[in-house]
Amino acid sequence: MQNTALSLPEEKEFTWCDSHHSLTIDCLPYLNYPCKIVVGGWQKKLDWVSIIDHEVEQPEFHSSIAFDLSSMAHCEDIQYWLNTIPEEVQRNIDFFGAHKFFVLKLVAQWQEARDLFFSNPVLLWYWVDFCINHKLDESTARKMLAMKQHQILAAMGMSNSKSLNRLVKKIQIESIQRYFASKLLSIITTPAYLVKLRHLPVIRQEHIDVMIAMPELIHSRLLELLASMGCRWARARLINIIQDCLRMDLALNRELANCNSEAELNRIHDREMARRNRHGIDQRFILLDEQDNPLPFPLPPHPGTEWIKPILTFEALREEGIKMKHCVGSYVRNVQAGTHYIYHMEAPECLTISITMNNGRPLRIEQVAGPCNKTASNEARGAVIPDES
Repeated sequence: MQNTALSLPEEKEFTWCDSHHSLTIDCLPYLNYPCKIVVGGWQKKLDWVSIIDHEVEQPEFHSSIAFDLSSMAHCEDIQYWLNTIPEEVQRNIDFFGAHKFFVLKLVAQWQEARDLFFSNPVLLWYWVDFCINHKLDESTARKMLAMKQHQILAAMGMSNSKSLNRLVKKIQIESIQRYFASKLLSIITTPAYLVKLRHLPVIRQEHIDVMIAMPELIHSRLLELLASMGCRWARARLINIIQDCLRMDLALNRELANCNSEAELNRIHDREMARRNRHGIDQRFILLDEQDNPLPFPLPPHPGTEWIKPILTFEALREEGIKMKHCVGSYVRNVQAGTHYIYHMEAPECLTISITMNNGRPLRIEQVAGPCNKTASNEARGAVIPDES
């Protein structure tokens, strides 16, 4: 379900009334006809109505307001409204994405929703999505939500509901992105994945990402290594090494699946990196046009600076790998396809910078690596990501 939140102009027309414990939104500047929305605070269980031509209209059960109020704390009147919502509820509400207000309202009004919000938020996400997509009426929805958790899953058509519910409760919502929940459902309901994942103490997005990229890892120890890493940076480094190995040679799948330790994974990575840099970029991984000529690199998303330069050609990418003694050459297909771009930094130290792209625009800095994948100093990282905390 897409988020239909309106893009708001600068002159916001929001008014908080403390005596009525409600927020009034004047929609005239946005809809070009007289319409107001009145949203109650938490004490009023977030009940809301629309007022059109002085007539009050009650919303349908699934209806939601078009404004993402939880992301607009910069507006003082909206902040008053947000302050009525318990802090422990606000803390995890972003996970529900486009369903945020609907979930807030359910949690404010129904004890069953409140219990599930705190005990099993991923199950609540799936149930809300099911409820909206199947247009359940309010009575049916509440009866379903009052069931035991494994019965809710069974009512949604899930098999092995008891095992699946135990698995869902392990998922750490603070570690996964909002779009990820729908992708996760197709994974955890696959029997082979279910058998493996239920043995992990916690489930993070990294585990699922690796299993999607390398199904052979289902029965490897690498997933347990990921689960045992309490440090986010250590997990990210392990994921990057696995992804580097995949980019270098897909035939490594079987070898990686039998990998028993991070040290062994590093040995495989370093061996393949040295081989690739010795023999050049593998032609199998280069995108070709209809005449079998390599597709050129797209224009860089940023022209660079005095000390940070974009890598513009195959030859320059290969030389970067040789000079820095790492596997950046394995990114050739990604750069051609426009999903990544690579830069070289010369000062304050030599670094290779990988940027993830989306529709030709920089999305985030994925990696900042020194020679032999050495971690960059704080000073150098600060030069690449000035506001990084």
